[in-house]
Amino acid sequence: MSKEVNLPIHIKDEPYVSYRGLMIDSARNFMHVDTMMANLLVMSFVKLNVLHIHLSDSEGFTFDSKSFP
Repeated sequence: MSKEVNLPIHIKDEPYVSYRGLMIDSARNFMHVDTMMANLLVMSFVKLNVLHIHLSDSEGFTFDSKSFP
């Protein structure tokens, strides 16, 4: 049988900043779509809310966008 203990304790737990994120540099390191999707899944497990993808670089792969040329 356990006893309850009432202590005047208040725990305030919040992140230091409002964003927690990950940067993926796919411009210089090719990543398969399955790997990117796995990263998104793991981000949801650890509550990351910002994904920054470095898509293009002068020395890396190119990205052709019709919406943002």
